[in-house]
Amino acid sequence: QWVDDETPSTQVGSSLRRTVEHLQTFRDAADDLDIVYLHYDDLKADLEGQMRQMAARLGIDVDEHRWPRLVQAATFESMRSRADTTVPAGGPEHWIDPAAFFSRGTSGQWRDLLDDTDLARYAARVRALASDDLVEWVHREPID
Repeated sequence: QWVDDETPSTQVGSSLRRTVEHLQTFRDAADDLDIVYLHYDDLKADLEGQMRQMAARLGIDVDEHRWPRLVQAATFESMRSRADTTVPAGGPEHWIDPAAFFSRGTSGQWRDLLDDTDLARYAARVRALASDDLVEWVHREPID
């Protein structure tokens, strides 16, 4: 249902259409706006490098001795261990276990939930909703 929902993005809380249209608006505006794209896989592969690039892009000078502590605080494991404060609306009134928000910390884990027919339906739907550029950026591994 989430994949196939045709409800206009402005009228639904969550759907594939809403997610893709939201991302596509930023992709389409990239030349006009000062947008930085951060991909989860890049953060996992080189968190410090990504953080240093972001600081440079924003013109933020960070004392060299502070980097190790900042990088450690931004790791998946560190944020999970502080889930009560790092998860959006992370209190017990929203989550049974706020740490569950972080799940396994890997990309593409959703593929394990779908069979080949569902994966093909998802790929076709994403391709119908998004530019090839966005599809390739979001999905580091081919989806079809």
